[in-house]
Order: sequence, then C-alpha cells, then structure tokens
Amino acid sequence: MRSETGHGLKIHSDIKMIAKNQNEIQIGHTFRFKCFRNGLEIWREKFNNLVVDVGLNYALDAAYNGSSMTLFCGLKGVGAAVASDVLSSHSNWNEITNFAESGRPQLTFGTVASKSVTAGGVTFSITATTAIAGALVAGNITKGGVTGTLVGAGDFAATRNVLDGDTIVVTVSATASAS
Repeated sequence: MRSETGHGLKIHSDIKMIAKNQNEIQIGHTFRFKCFRNGLEIWREKFNNLVVDVGLNYALDAAYNGSSMTLFCGLKGVGAAVASDVLSSHSNWNEITNFAESGRPQLTFGTVASKSVTAGGVTFSITATTAIAGALVAGNITKGGVTGTLVGAGDFAATRNVLDGDTIVVTVSATASAS
C-alpha cells in the first residue's frame, strides 16, 4: 500500500496475514449398543464412526448458516463405509430394516457441553434373525430410505447376530475436537 501524507512523505507497506495457529477440527460419533434377549443383556459394544463428506458439509452448514435437520439412527449391514457414501449410493453395505419400528428412530440430542452432545437411547425391536455390523446417522426417517443426508456410518469390531425378539438400544454421542 502506498500513500502520501501531504507533507511529502511517502508511506509504503505490505501486509501479509499468516495463520500460525490453524486448528484441524474433527467431528465424530460414538455409538454405544446394548442387546437384550428375554430381558437380559447379552452383549454390548462401543465404536466410533466415519463422518462422510456430506455429513461434514451438513455440520459446516449447521454451524455457519444455522440450518438444522432432524437426525435418525439406522442399523448397518456388513461392509465398510467410505467418505463418499450418501444415502442413495453406498455400494459397500446395506441398511438393516428388520425391526418393528415404522421408521428409523429419531435421535434427540441434549445440550452441547465440553465439545460433546449425546442422544439418549433409541430402541430397535428386532423382527428377524439378522447380522448387524454397525449403525448410521441420517436425516431421513424412512427405513432403507435413499433421500436426505447420510451424516455418518460405522462398524462394530465384529458383526453381531441378533434374533427375532431381541431389543437393541443405541446411544449416540457427537463430539468435536481441534488439533
């Protein structure tokens, strides 16, 4: 920038802005599953998921543009989720729909505190012997629905088999961290 002061002095300056303290923000979900058979807990598992590309876009939109959507939990079949997955195209895995609820159960998140927010347990009443590999978070209530936003999906350490009559209770926590 150059300017004259009116007194014959010329001022010259170059301004450069360098971000020295950039943080990388990471967003993720932790799923906690419990499976009950005849009223007794038969297994439990906890795992983290992949927040897919459209899920990251949703998080940015919600944070910076104030948009919001209702989120739902689904059950995932065998196969790895990848960052490019969307509800209409996730060729590595299928959604499990063998549960009595009319749609994906709604996740009701509490108050955000300490970079985390949790949705209380949602219930799946299993209606057929099924192999469950994990879970998903989506912006569409329809079981197996292919419209709306897939926020993320993830897997157990190993596939779990459930029987007709089993009840699955899932708690989802969303966290953000900066590094």
